[in-house]
Amino acid sequence: MKTGLLILFGVVFSGSLLAQERPQLSFEEYMIWVEEYHPIAIQADLNLRLGQMEVRKARGGFDPMLFGNLDKKEFEQSTYFEKSEAGVVVPTWMGVELTGTFEQNNGVYLNSESAVPSNGLLSAGAAMNLGQGLILDNRRATLQKAQLYEQATEVERLNFRNELKLEATSAYWKWAAAYENK
Repeated sequence: MKTGLLILFGVVFSGSLLAQERPQLSFEEYMIWVEEYHPIAIQADLNLRLGQMEVRKARGGFDPMLFGNLDKKEFEQSTYFEKSEAGVVVPTWMGVELTGTFEQNNGVYLNSESAVPSNGLLSAGAAMNLGQGLILDNRRATLQKAQLYEQATEVERLNFRNELKLEATSAYWKWAAAYENK
């Protein structure tokens, strides 16, 4: 008896499920899928990322730079001279480069113009081109160009996405009308 009732309930329940219509894809869910997974939307986001990376690369022109130099001459187990120099250059946003250097030179045949105290020579300074690069130098120009490129990629991204939304909306409503007519 229980088995017959269970079979009857299963047949009625499965029949009522088959008679129900499948839920229609909502416009909001469809647009979310288009914005997240459509190749044009993904490409537009990648172009924006490319613009952001250009700005990042241009900002790298303002990173401090370390440098070093070692010049040594030996002949027949005799050191003629040994010159070493190490330092840092820090470019600023105002076009001034701050420098710090440590130099140490020694040797029997060292040129007199390269002579420094025995414990080395420490120097610090600032450099600025007057007249050339006062208003805009190469680093700042590169950064401004990269920032303009980033803004252009943002506008291009919005344009691509708006065109995609327009086409996707049209396609959805054509599909919805055909679905209802069926």
